This record gives sequence, structure tokens and C-alpha cells, in this order.
Amino acid sequence: VYGGGSQIGFCNKYNCEETEIIVGRVGAKCGCVTFPNKKVWATDNALIIKTNLYPRFTAFVLVAADLNRLNAANAQPLITGTKIKHVRIALPPLSEQRSIVSFLDAKCGKIDEWVTKKQKEVEHLQELKQRVIADAVTRGLNPHVKMKETGVFWWKETPEQWQKLRLGCILQKMNRQRLPNSELLVCTNKGKVIKRGDTKIGLIADSEDIYQGVAKGD
Repeated sequence: VYGGGSQIGFCNKYNCEETEIIVGRVGAKCGCVTFPNKKVWATDNALIIKTNLYPRFTAFVLVAADLNRLNAANAQPLITGTKIKHVRIALPPLSEQRSIVSFLDAKCGKIDEWVTKKQKEVEHLQELKQRVIADAVTRGLNPHVKMKETGVFWWKETPEQWQKLRLGCILQKMNRQRLPNSELLVCTNKGKVIKRGDTKIGLIADSEDIYQGVAKGD
């Protein structure tokens, strides 16, 4: 059925009630408000939705529809209420909506527990990786070498024959011109350098001089 008209309405306020659904305009993520008997509010970066359907069923439908595909292709992608209202959805009877929600709550709850466990494992491995790197570059690979105090806050000891100096003595900030038709690189928050790809979202079209040339080995 058509997911608009009397099925979904948008509030002109930002106070949230338990029967409402919130969709983040940036990133297009959604969820149900679950704070009964408490006053809560959202910023104008959220769409607050009232629905004639079972609210949690509607929220799961919005997740399945992957609203992020409807984001406007601006520098800051946004989802709009108009776009959401034009999404077509399947509409089972209310009793079946409730059954589907009960099933998904149980199933997704188990998946969330698994994700949380895996996230903790990943965080532990990232910490281990950080320690391995730090030990190698500050202590070397010989566990029997004689050490000396460094007086530096982020590592206490270093091999006795090693020197210490400021990074400013060995680093030079580069400022190269961008070559025509070159690919754009980004540095992720995981410390990886990857190709941006074809998308131009977020780029300043009239200010190409701000982009820098990158050479192999940088």
C-alpha cells in the first residue's frame, strides 16, 4: 500500500512521546521512543513521525526500506519527510504486525548481543595491536637489551643505545599541487588511507586549490 496520506504524519514539534518514531535526517537511521513518563526532545535534525500502524512495526519497515538510499545528494546528505511519505510498504493485519514485531525483537536482540560481543573482541584486538606497535617502536625487538628512562610521558623506557629527538627534526610538511584527473584519497578513523571513489559529496567544487598532491611513500 501507499506509505503516505493517513498512514504516516509528521509532527511540527520536537517533543517526543512513546508512540512516536524518530528518523535521523542525516544518515537516515530510525527507532522508536522508549522513554515513558519522561520528557524528551530531539533537535531539528530529526523527523518525528506519528503512525496509524503499530509503531514498532513501522520502525522495522523503515529499517527494511533502507532510507539512506533516499538521501538527497547534497554536500550533507539529508532525508526528507516528503521522500519518506512516498515509500511503498507491505501492510499486514494488526495482529500479524504484532507477531512480526515480537519475532524481530527476539531475533534482533540475539543478533545485537552477538554484535556487542564481537565489538568487544575487536576493541580488545585493536588495543593489542596498539600495544604491539608501541612496544616495537619504543623498546625494539630484543627483550634482553639494557633500557634507560626516557622522561617522555607516552613511553617510559627505551634501549640504552637509542637516541630521542623531536618529530620536528625529521618531518617536513608537504604542499604539492594536485595533478589533473587524480583520484581523491581519504584517511579513515581506523587509520587507513583509501580511495574516495567516484562520489563528489562533500567536495568544494570551486576551490580545487585546497586539495593537495600525494606521492607514493607519503
